[in-house]
Amino acid sequence: MVYATSEANDVIAFVNPNRKAVEDWAASQGIKDDWQQLCSNPKVEKFILDGLNAVWSSYKLKSIERISAIKIFHEEWTPENGWLTAAMKLRRNEIHKRYAKEIEEIYAKLPK
Repeated sequence: MVYATSEANDVIAFVNPNRKAVEDWAASQGIKDDWQQLCSNPKVEKFILDGLNAVWSSYKLKSIERISAIKIFHEEWTPENGWLTAAMKLRRNEIHKRYAKEIEEIYAKLPK
């Protein structure tokens, strides 16, 4: 889920990564964390953010479209846990309300 606010120039994203891809990459790096630990590991965060930025670069997107930071979530996004509607659409307003503190913390860490 990509998130932006009119109060900042940066775009951030909430990510529910492909588990197998992350676990395979981690194993190739000698990282033996469990899934929840992997999703909070700064090396995994950098790996995913670098991948997103490679896509940004390959499509020659505008600088305003570059994702500056991410927050990784280990749990699958489902209607049962409030991430998705029954039609499998993101519940953006609910997610924003629930994770407002995390969003604020991410923006606070970004360079001004």
